[in-house]
Amino acid sequence: MNFRRPLSWLCFAATVAIAGIVAFNVADYIRFHRAISRVESLAPVQLTSLANFGRQVAGHFSYRENEIPRDLQILKPIEVHAMPSLTDIHLYSTEQAYVMLRIKTSAHNQQIFLWINSHRGPISKRLWVRNPDLEKEVSPDGRLLTIALWTLNESYDWIVLSDRICVVQRTTKIGRGDELEASTPLEPDSRNHIEALIREIPTSIRGKEFNTGAADGAHLVVKFAPNGEDDPNDIALRNAWVEELRPLLSIISIKGPKDFPIPYARYLTPSDNSPRQPFQIRTLEESRLADDPPPKTPFWGIWRKFLD
Repeated sequence: MNFRRPLSWLCFAATVAIAGIVAFNVADYIRFHRAISRVESLAPVQLTSLANFGRQVAGHFSYRENEIPRDLQILKPIEVHAMPSLTDIHLYSTEQAYVMLRIKTSAHNQQIFLWINSHRGPISKRLWVRNPDLEKEVSPDGRLLTIALWTLNESYDWIVLSDRICVVQRTTKIGRGDELEASTPLEPDSRNHIEALIREIPTSIRGKEFNTGAADGAHLVVKFAPNGEDDPNDIALRNAWVEELRPLLSIISIKGPKDFPIPYARYLTPSDNSPRQPFQIRTLEESRLADDPPPKTPFWGIWRKFLD
């Protein structure tokens, strides 16, 4: 019996299958990176034009393929969802991975972001802002510390700078921008006291999330990055409380704007009527992967594991 012919057919079929998978991956790789390249190559005048489109949206619209408005066609989007405060321009999307341009519009400002979700997790990059001075007011650099607290109804940041403490209300409503609520000077002695308390935070709670598992209530994050972005050493309290943070939060409440103390006692600390709840402790990276797992990798996107 001649086994050569079946074996040769088997080898041919395997070669074709491998070549097909490689071709799918090459095509997907090109689509993904061309989508990013189209965004990153936009000139300031083109970004301004996109923002102007976002300001003119007067209803809720969805566009696909031949329906894409002319002002957006430079990006070659596959889908667009537009409303007065938010325009999402989808440039690449498959199996939970995506490349998207987002235009955020409020009464006083506009911002454009590039959002990417791939095997490495979600990435957000701000590309353009209409009113930079206003953005610096509500998101200053050079911070000693940021205390971010949000509930189902409100969201505030207490921003500790070298010379003042600012309270910023973060937007929780469509079309409303962030607002500077109050600011108070910070004396050198008070600044030194706060810096000392920051240094005294135990390493055992840095980079950790404390989570009771409750979906409502309050979340508080102590953020250490000078620009207020996420940092591996941040401390997150999800309806939980750690006593080691009380001195730091207390002094910021006392030295900050009088009308805006940090309401951690009302939301997070246990009382006689509401005893301390057990909570899970995990690293911030473990929390991120649990809350926002990376997209599944289909056979035509294996390249993401190696080249993304």
